[in-house]
Amino acid sequence: MGGFVSLLVASCRDEIKAVAAWATPFCFEELRKGITLASGDIIKDGFFDDARLYAAESFAPRVRNLLIIHGDGDETVPPGHAHRMYELAREPRHLEIIPGADHSITAPEHREKAVALSLGWFKQYLVS
Repeated sequence: MGGFVSLLVASCRDEIKAVAAWATPFCFEELRKGITLASGDIIKDGFFDDARLYAAESFAPRVRNLLIIHGDGDETVPPGHAHRMYELAREPRHLEIIPGADHSITAPEHREKAVALSLGWFKQYLVS
């Protein structure tokens, strides 16, 4: 859920010049039955009720220099969420779907690609 929070904060903080969001949900309500914590516990309804207060439709267009990285094998957040976030994002933006990558981008080759893309993005938009 870190990507979602990062985008929310970046949308209202001018000092944040670029964001790389990995496997970020567009809408938590759509994931209500699919998210389980590492402990095996299910997220309580109160979380989803609170999440409705923060709509990506309202904050995504305000995020500057957004890189979205998502795996097409994400078992938690379907890749369609990344596409929807990308559609709302303002330029410059980039969407990278990594074939075979899971939600945590755990395979070393997938993680290396995501890290390299993120570093390149930050160098492009943060280094003057």
